[in-house]
This record gives sequence, C-alpha cells and structure tokens, in this order.
Amino acid sequence: MKKKLTTPEKIVLVCVGSKCEDKGNKDLVQDLKKIIKKQHLKEVCEVIKVDCFGKCKYAPIISIQPNNIWLSDISQKEIKTKVENAILSPNMDSLESEK
Repeated sequence: MKKKLTTPEKIVLVCVGSKCEDKGNKDLVQDLKKIIKKQHLKEVCEVIKVDCFGKCKYAPIISIQPNNIWLSDISQKEIKTKVENAILSPNMDSLESEK
C-alpha cells in the first residue's frame, strides 16, 4: 500500500549555508520546528533546510512559501517572531507589505 503524500499549506525554507549558519539559522530550524509542534501545526506548516540560496551577502535568509516572502539581514529574534506570526496567521498580508 502506498503512503499518501501530504503537502502543508505553508513552507518555511531556512538557508543553512555557511554564512547563514554563522548567523544562527541552524539553531533557528530546531526552534521553528518546536513552535510548529507546540502549536499542533505539523499538518499546516513544514520547515525545510536549504543548503544555500546563493545570496550570502543578505544572510541570514528565510523564505516563506507560498506567499513568496523573503526575510534577510535581520536578527534571529526578528526572524523567529516574523516566521512565527506567518505560521500562526491565516493570511500573510501584514508580512507581505514588509517585503
């Protein structure tokens, strides 16, 4: 019997290339996964590590899909807050205006 592939509504792509990792993105992945688990949102959102976006001068970089929101060159605290708000928000209009 084949397993059913489930797809989340939101995906948070976290760059863990060397510059982003140096700025805390590796730890951020675990923090975001804990938030998702605590809020019982595993079916709604998934966090995926990306080796490198190739935009190191903007590190650290996070992308929130499907709304094509990109967060860069901000503190880990700001990233965590914005991503958490995006995950918990039914619509992401407030974050989209900050692109």
